[in-house]
Amino acid sequence: MARNELEATEEAVRAAQARLGLIGAYLALMQFTSSVGVLNPAATGVAWTTFVVKLVAGMRIRSRKLAKSYYQLARALDTGATLGVPEGLEPGAEVSLNRLRQQFLDELLEVNSLGREVADDADELARFLHDEALKASPDDDIESKRGLPLSQVELDKYIQAFLDHEGVDGRVRVEPFEWPTDTDFKVIESSLGDYLRRNLADLEGSLKAKVSEEREDPERREEELRQVHEDAGNKLAGMVHKQGISAGTDAIRKVSGVDQRVQAWARQTGPRPCSFCAMLASRGFVYKNAKVATKAYKDRIRSDGTVGFSVSAYHPNCACTAIPRWESTGKADLPELNAFLEEMWPKVTEGYHGVDALNAWRRWLNARYKMPDGQQSFDV
Repeated sequence: MARNELEATEEAVRAAQARLGLIGAYLALMQFTSSVGVLNPAATGVAWTTFVVKLVAGMRIRSRKLAKSYYQLARALDTGATLGVPEGLEPGAEVSLNRLRQQFLDELLEVNSLGREVADDADELARFLHDEALKASPDDDIESKRGLPLSQVELDKYIQAFLDHEGVDGRVRVEPFEWPTDTDFKVIESSLGDYLRRNLADLEGSLKAKVSEEREDPERREEELRQVHEDAGNKLAGMVHKQGISAGTDAIRKVSGVDQRVQAWARQTGPRPCSFCAMLASRGFVYKNAKVATKAYKDRIRSDGTVGFSVSAYHPNCACTAIPRWESTGKADLPELNAFLEEMWPKVTEGYHGVDALNAWRRWLNARYKMPDGQQSFDV
């Protein structure tokens, strides 16, 4: 639970990006299930590929705007100065905390309205995302069986917490900065389209190989074909989730990497992080130079059992963010969940090293998640 406005802002942006990613994955999976044939996915997946390209492009617009509005507000809350001119203002215009708060709130409400309201966004691709979310009818099988917990990413409580923690208004200094633009749509269309077509062709090859196998039980073979098809849909939906919201994480990574005021980063997770993400969150604040601390690479667990992964390494369907801090980087400033995990890591992994330490950590988390209702997550 957020203790102040900065933490409420960080929790809200994480939850909003998670909602955006899951809705995109859900829409992609619904279309895949209904339109991509089990026996001929390459031929029947042409329209789906076009749909996904536009969907991801729309998600990236929302994700980047959300990330920018968060960064500009959070930096101002922590330092009294923001980076770059907010959307809709001319250079030299006076900027206030309330102006930045409203900008961030508007972006939260845009994501929260997905599937609920008609969009008035001027951008065609952003409207496409809203329109498709509004048209989609809930599919209980896809939501539950395929592991897309849409009900767990409602933003109302995060928006209310953000409003409840609102502080006083004040003038904000604007430091000159040109925010980087996102990947051009034509590049997305080319690279993502090629990726999807290759995956559909590979899927068709796998399915045809299954068909050619001699089986005495036709029903068993049909079930295996459906499973291969379903697994491919899940994998591609995870890709949509990651590619759609990576515009926001990439923007934060790039900007914080050159922002000289940034002092540290921490991994922020959702209420039920996987063992990998909880391990990264247990590092607390990472005080490193920008190029090292924000690089999304896969380190290995060190031989002494300590954590050796980048705070911004993400897996498919990941709901985490790497939060930069500019001044509030003391021990008491660490979000409560991170502080709890930082305290528990050495206790849980005592006597273990390397992969064994991570396995011990995973067992502890799984046991915690099996606790009675009200104790399953990290409500510290």
